[in-house]
Parts: sequence; structure tokens; C-alpha cells
Amino acid sequence: MNAITIILLIFSVLLPAFFVELLNTRKTKNIQFLLTISGVYLLSITALYLLPELFKYNIIENIGFYILLGFFAQLILEYFSKGIKHKRLQQKNIVSKSVLISLYLHAVIEGLPLGCGLEKHTYNMLMYGIILHKVPITVIMMIFLIKSNIKKKYIYLSLFMFALMTPLGIYIGNFFKTSYTSFQDQIIAIIIGMLLYLSTKTLFESSNNTKFNLEKVLAIIIGFFLVLISL
Repeated sequence: MNAITIILLIFSVLLPAFFVELLNTRKTKNIQFLLTISGVYLLSITALYLLPELFKYNIIENIGFYILLGFFAQLILEYFSKGIKHKRLQQKNIVSKSVLISLYLHAVIEGLPLGCGLEKHTYNMLMYGIILHKVPITVIMMIFLIKSNIKKKYIYLSLFMFALMTPLGIYIGNFFKTSYTSFQDQIIAIIIGMLLYLSTKTLFESSNNTKFNLEKVLAIIIGFFLVLISL
């Protein structure tokens, strides 16, 4: 595994959590803006890199089935996480075990393609997209944990475990690449389906607030700009 990738992924969780604590932030008002940027970035990476690479080298019939499987798998994970990545704190300020487990599982799954032997540029683009997506998720998760009134040691333990999940996914992906090479394309296809769900849900969530819509347009422009300068 690439040590730099592991360090970046871990710090993409620990640093946002540190700043939430340092700045005493307890609101998620502006997180949707960051989520929209990351959604555009992930959607663009999927369309420009992951899908072309998958169909360029794939020799498996009905590979689209695995893309749909990933889409619906993320839908199920979203249900168990209670939409924590896309909602403000409106109801109970409680993070249940099912929420944490689903977030951990998602973090593991998104690391799988990084261990499956992607082309270098595709690898880097996906890594940046995952990091960009982790930042707002971590901020929301940290705020939820703090408002749940649990002990700080359990808060940081939960976040540290979350930080390790994507590197764990890379390790598992690398294991499949070396031991079960026939499953490599299926794994990437499943991740593509999950990314399609995440990015489109973030982009097309409705809002009657005109200000928010203008902010979303700006976030989309920024997201596309980040992709263009990365090409």
C-alpha cells in the first residue's frame, strides 16, 4: 500500500475533527456546500475515469449488474446511517451503533478500488475525491458525536476507527487483486454504483431555499473547476 495515501486518508478524518473541537463548532449549516462540491467531483471522476477504465479492460458479461448492485447497496447503507451525511441535526442528537457501523462499512468499501490496481492517474483522482468527501462527513460525524453527550475518549476512538476504515479497504482490495484477480472488475463496478448514488443524491437533493440553490450552483462550478485543473 502507498504510505502517503494512508497518511492522507487518516488525516482527512483527524484534522477536520480537530478543527471542529478547536473552533467549538456545533452547526452543520455550511456542510451541504462542501458535500455538493465533493459530489460533483466524485461524479466527474466516475464518468471520466472509473467507467472508461472499467469498460476498457472488462471481459465480464453483465458488468452493469454490479454497478446496479453497488447503487442499491449504498441505498441500504444510507438507510441504516439515517442519512447522516446529508442531513442537519433536526431530530435526535444520537448516533446509534447502526449509524457508525454503516459509516465504517462505507469507508471500507470506498477504499477497495484503491487497492485493486487502478491506473495511476485514476488512482490519484479517486483518492482526492474520497478525501474531499471525507472532510464534510467527518465534520457532521464529529458534531453528532459531541451532541450525543458521550465521553470524549469514545468520540475520538470512534473517529480514529473511522479514519482506519478506508486504509483497511485498500488492504482488502489489494488482497483481492493478488489472490482473487477475477473479482477485481466486479469490485470496481460495485464502487462505481455506490459513487453514482452518493454523487447524484448530493447534487439533486431538493430545497425551496433560493439562497441554497444559488450556493449549490456555485458549489457545482467549483467542483467542476477542481476536476478540470486535475485533468
